[in-house]
Amino acid sequence: MKDFTIAEDEEFVSRDVVALFASTAIPETLEYIKDELTKDITLKDRTNLDVDDIMELLEFICNTTGTYFIFDGTIMQQKFGTAMGSPVYQLQSPISSWITWNRRHSGQLR
Repeated sequence: MKDFTIAEDEEFVSRDVVALFASTAIPETLEYIKDELTKDITLKDRTNLDVDDIMELLEFICNTTGTYFIFDGTIMQQKFGTAMGSPVYQLQSPISSWITWNRRHSGQLR
């Protein structure tokens, strides 16, 4: 990072990592996705699923995909956030980052 520079119109964002797992806000991300799906007037043209059905599937995926791992020979479950490298993390992390950035710049987060 010695030669790393950030332009005046850019902002450096870092994800906190505790115990090698990203701490991303799943409930807030799901809320954002639900709001966006509810506002999407073309959703019915693209799927037979309604917003509640899509949200039920997303909640199931977020609560089961990539949350189990083996540590020291013991199967464990991650209780908060999503595991880095999980397909869910690839979708959820950028949205969570955007929500955090937006709240901070709107004065909702300090």
